[in-house]
Amino acid sequence: MPRARLPVPGGGDTIEAVGMAENGVVRRQTMADDIYQLVREQVLDGTLAVGVELNQVHLARELNVSRVPVREALRRLQAERLIEGTPFQRYVVTGISPDALMELIDLREHLEVFAVRRQTDRLSRAGSSALFAANRKLAAVKDPESWFQGDIALHTLLNGAGTEASRIVQDIRDRVHRYVRSVVSSPGRRQEACAEHHLIIEAMAAGDADEAERVLRTHIRHTRDMLARHFTPPAAGLGGGPSEEA
Repeated sequence: MPRARLPVPGGGDTIEAVGMAENGVVRRQTMADDIYQLVREQVLDGTLAVGVELNQVHLARELNVSRVPVREALRRLQAERLIEGTPFQRYVVTGISPDALMELIDLREHLEVFAVRRQTDRLSRAGSSALFAANRKLAAVKDPESWFQGDIALHTLLNGAGTEASRIVQDIRDRVHRYVRSVVSSPGRRQEACAEHHLIIEAMAAGDADEAERVLRTHIRHTRDMLARHFTPPAAGLGGGPSEEA
């Protein structure tokens, strides 16, 4: 499939994004949505790093579209606080301060505890079987990015797919994904996470909301502790690099 290519500001190189175009041009019937998704994915996976500048004129030229859908897409990303506006029609990929990162992880913990306790009361035998199966499938995944997508899907089920709690948790996970991905990429931690998932599901299947909460808090705090150890707090926010002590 042809590829749309995002320019790397300040240089002649480009960053590739797969599957967003036909014949080298973004599909016009969903142009702003496609541009939004293309840039958003590259921000979330770290391809567009913190501090990278996005120029809407350059983006429009590179994607062979007018500036109107580019501007709409970038404004949506700005509303999500993934980028911020600067003068002269430019935007910059934003970081998250260490304090804000820890706060978001704490919010995720509180929300997931609420969601999992509620789902424990509602979980059917078929539902618990589906959770166990999803976690077994996740444990067999070797590719890190595929594993993260499977982890998101599993937590969506744990939290109650389609619920407001699940949607809010996913919004938080989107904002911290760049940082979590960088510290939970080792096969050992991924297998440990799957073992923790199993204990959460086991407690939910037994109707033990207190035990499910205990294991879930431990699960999320492992990630929080890894983030706290791994990153230093530069004044302008996290740039994604390890601290000297890590």
